[in-house]
Amino acid sequence: MAGPRGTPDEGLFGSHAENITIFTEQWPGRAAAPASIGQPLKLAIMKAPTPLERLTQASVLASRAACRLIVFEAGRVGAEVTPASAPVLADAATATSEAILRMSQRSDLRGQLDRILKVQLIVGSPAAVDLTTDGVLLVTVELPRGQRGLPSFEQVSHQVGQAFH
Repeated sequence: MAGPRGTPDEGLFGSHAENITIFTEQWPGRAAAPASIGQPLKLAIMKAPTPLERLTQASVLASRAACRLIVFEAGRVGAEVTPASAPVLADAATATSEAILRMSQRSDLRGQLDRILKVQLIVGSPAAVDLTTDGVLLVTVELPRGQRGLPSFEQVSHQVGQAFH
């Protein structure tokens, strides 16, 4: 079956797979119509971001929100990151950076971001969020709790706010 934008002899054919639209150079801006059943498209498999990439992404998001650098670190001496703890710490970094972003969007909390100089993510018990006197937001994740042990916006903003009072 020939498509409305040409014939199979002209080579103007296309296919779609799961809502992917194919365009040709001969007809820019117009979707190619299927000319016949062809081979399925081979889509590239993308790997999930590594925990280190997620920490970097969290730092970039928080830094942009605060308009200055906020470094995210995972683990510390005596509490190194393990293969089991890395994904949970990466999730905690994402949750913390999103909380910092939300704080930056609220006029009543924006000024409090100046208190956060660095975010330190560790595994421990119980799960907690604390802001130290030297500006380190210490996020403790309880590994057995998994997603339930991640910091919330309320926890982060409350602890940062407590440092003001």
